[in-house]
Amino acid sequence: MKRNWAEFESSPPPRSGRRLYVSLNGKGIICINRRTYQALGEPEAVSILYDIDNLSIGLRPCSLIMPNAFPIAQRGTSGTRVIWAMSFTKALHILPTGTIRFLKPEIENGVLILDLNHTARTTQTSRKGWRKRRT
Repeated sequence: MKRNWAEFESSPPPRSGRRLYVSLNGKGIICINRRTYQALGEPEAVSILYDIDNLSIGLRPCSLIMPNAFPIAQRGTSGTRVIWAMSFTKALHILPTGTIRFLKPEIENGVLILDLNHTARTTQTSRKGWRKRRT
């Protein structure tokens, strides 16, 4: 019997607690895990950089008093942090239809590098509105 194999074009979600994890959703929210936040030096804000030639985003730690500072806020109790970057993503037309994760986030000279050429869709489907939790 001849088989016609096709490779599944996705990967399982990474075990985010052990390595750097960064995602971006269609609302311009950048999520980073605890390890990524610690590797950045636990800053209160970041300035967002963009390399148009290499299609890369850079997050450089900075103080909240800087004019281009995007605050970092905690989400939940797991250590996940969020950066609301809708103004940045709209200005540069980086608007994914779902949530994407960066496959190789790395820190280079104190800047977190997010390569838009190396992303994958997350396995979670987007929500269709907010649901109130029952208590």
